[in-house]
Amino acid sequence: MAMQQQQLEDVLASLRKNVPGLVAKMKRYEAENEQLKKDMNDLISKNSSLQFQLDEAMKQNQSLKNANALLGSSDYKYQTKKKIDQLIREIDQCIIELND
Repeated sequence: MAMQQQQLEDVLASLRKNVPGLVAKMKRYEAENEQLKKDMNDLISKNSSLQFQLDEAMKQNQSLKNANALLGSSDYKYQTKKKIDQLIREIDQCIIELND
C-alpha cells in the first residue's frame, strides 16, 4: 500500500511539474492560432481585392478590344470596313426616304 501511495505521489509530482509547461504551450498555440486567423482574414480580403481588380482589368481589356475593332486595327480591319459600309448604305437609304 505504501508503494502504491508512493507511485501516486510520483505521478502527482510529475503532473505538477508538467502542467505549467503544458499551459504555457497551450497559450502559445492559442496566440499562434489567433495570428493565423488574422493572417487568413487579411489574405481573404486581399484575394477579394485582387479578384475585383482582375474583373475590372478584364472589362477594360474587352473595351479596348472593342475600340480596336471599331478603329480598324489590322485584326478587325475587314469586319470594320463591312460595318462602316453597311452604316453608310443605311444612312443613304434614310436620306432617299426623307427626300421622297
